[in-house]
Amino acid sequence: MYIRNTAVIVLTAVIISTLYNTFSGRGIPWFPQKVEVKGAGGIARPQLIVTAAPMKYIEVAEARAKYERGIAFIDSREDHEYEAGHIRGARHIAAAHSPEDIRKSLGAIPKDQEIVIYCDGEECGASTTLATKLQSLGFTNVQIFFGGWTEWKKAGLPTSRGSKPVSS
Repeated sequence: MYIRNTAVIVLTAVIISTLYNTFSGRGIPWFPQKVEVKGAGGIARPQLIVTAAPMKYIEVAEARAKYERGIAFIDSREDHEYEAGHIRGARHIAAAHSPEDIRKSLGAIPKDQEIVIYCDGEECGASTTLATKLQSLGFTNVQIFFGGWTEWKKAGLPTSRGSKPVSS
């Protein structure tokens, strides 16, 4: 009886954690990953490689430069987090959405257009999850703002609050 109850509890925990990991947008990616550090001008930058195509991590200074050039930013956090505050002008597409919903949200954006994805910061996996989904949809120039919303706010860069310009 004791072993059976333990097995039921363990199985329930595995099922719940698997569902959370898959659908929360904050889970650990299921695909094998390799992180390489490549230096450019003496500055080391992590680069995430998922399957065959690399995704580049950028830091706040580079994110700011891209923002000022008008590069598209996508907030991959949940609706309530986006509405509480986000990078001014960022589109919102929650990482937990299906590839079909993501494709609809992006409309006619060319697949080679530069896109910067962010979430809450270093501890948040939603940006990696969304980037992986975008890559599977054929987007080839996806970058992840590693510091995300946390670093953007700390730097005092432009922010907005409230409803989203693009439905999630």
